[in-house]
Amino acid sequence: MSWVADGIDSRESEVVQELLYIAVTNRSVVSSIIALDWLQDEVTDLEAEAVENLSYLSQKNEGQASRIVAMPFLETLDPPDVSALASLVDMSWFRQADFQRVLSHPTLNAGITDDWTKIVATLYGVSDTNPALIDTLLNPEQVSIEERTIVLPIAGETLLTIIRTGPGAERSMDLLEHSVRRVEEFIGLEFPNRYVGWLVGEAVTPTFGGNNFGTHIATLPEYDVDDSSNSAELAGHLVAHEVAHYYWLGNSNWLDEGAADLMASVSENSRTSRPVEATNNPCGYLRTIAELEALEVTNEEGADSAFICNYALGERLFLDLYRNLGEDSFREGLRDLYILSLTVQEDDTEDDSKIGIEHVKTAFKSGDQITDSLVDVIVSRWYDDAQPYDASTRDITPPDPRFLTINGRINTAYLAATEEGTLLTSISADAVDDWLWLFLRWDKNVGSDTEVPLEFVYYYEDGFAFKRSSVTFTAYGYSTGNSWWLQVGQSPDNPWAVGNYELHVYNEGRKLVELEYEVTE
Repeated sequence: MSWVADGIDSRESEVVQELLYIAVTNRSVVSSIIALDWLQDEVTDLEAEAVENLSYLSQKNEGQASRIVAMPFLETLDPPDVSALASLVDMSWFRQADFQRVLSHPTLNAGITDDWTKIVATLYGVSDTNPALIDTLLNPEQVSIEERTIVLPIAGETLLTIIRTGPGAERSMDLLEHSVRRVEEFIGLEFPNRYVGWLVGEAVTPTFGGNNFGTHIATLPEYDVDDSSNSAELAGHLVAHEVAHYYWLGNSNWLDEGAADLMASVSENSRTSRPVEATNNPCGYLRTIAELEALEVTNEEGADSAFICNYALGERLFLDLYRNLGEDSFREGLRDLYILSLTVQEDDTEDDSKIGIEHVKTAFKSGDQITDSLVDVIVSRWYDDAQPYDASTRDITPPDPRFLTINGRINTAYLAATEEGTLLTSISADAVDDWLWLFLRWDKNVGSDTEVPLEFVYYYEDGFAFKRSSVTFTAYGYSTGNSWWLQVGQSPDNPWAVGNYELHVYNEGRKLVELEYEVTE
């Protein structure tokens, strides 16, 4: 072979080693692999990954490995083919019954073809979350595939695919493309995959909205919509978060989830102009990353467990670095952190291949004394609570109750624990089992009917705005005022963090109301 005859580089050496592993148990598989046309010339990263996956398959099931090597989808090698191989590897090792079920399915009797690699690539994730969906996905009458090829500035040609078993939104492919482009642009490094498959279906970790399985991303069908629903509003962030996981995967959970959420917020900012701010409620289970690490909670426990704190605390650490270091310095640090993660994961001599808090310090320190000291303060704030919160970016302008859109004003505003309840300034976290209620009474002079938009912004004592919502009401010309009871606060699905909160009410950018309340133990 030419790539052997001209000398062996490190990548080629790894390929030879994998072939030797296979030859120990199945020399015929090695012969079949060596005969593949795409392995005759130079060895690319994609081809090396394919050989590695075939080695894992052969180690677990040499009979099926022989069959798979001869399948049509491996006659030429494209990025979806390698994702399909990776899915088969995981099924063979961890979901053997479904592995055999897939390979014996009537649809694949003649072997896996290029037309089916995108589906096969999803099947380990589906097997792990909803095995009943496998037969649906392998039924050509029940599944549809939407494709788009894009050219990224750094990575080049990349294939995007959406796999559905029902109707979907036309804009979803645009959301996927925007996310892939923006996360590569922001980190400034080659997008790690040349194929991004998005499975829309009930095949994600329970209580989560989406997952990145490495072979593909998946979201619940409710996010593949384009309507006025809350899910439609969240879809862009969710897709960008899962796309960002192609960079952030296999490290400490709080780091992967926090970095992915930060990059998703940056992506959505460029699409919708939504501020780059916290998107997760404050952690109601614990206060620091160190406490979270001690728990060793996993994503199998779901979003209604302390695992959700990986998002809340990780996101806030990276947001704090982002707002204090500035975008340029932050991007440089994030880029260095990603490169460091690749180095650590590939280094077999490391005792722990997961990068964590010390790696964050290393990546974001610039050698400048002021910057280095600032990084230490920020990291300590979120890791072990040794530094106070920084609330300097909170909106401290005094409220002005006058409306801009009507000749009127808010004359009464307060929070209550229940609808029609009395003034609340403090409530126990144990007693909060539902939304809070906001009472607003407004007065106006008689005029024409007018639509009045209101925006609600929620702050926690850590200084971050963590939630925004809006509502529009009609001020009728025949009325001189009205009163409203509105559900506010955070979802009761997760416990409230103990501490001080603020609710700001805005009309067209002007703060009308500022209410403070405390959540106690």
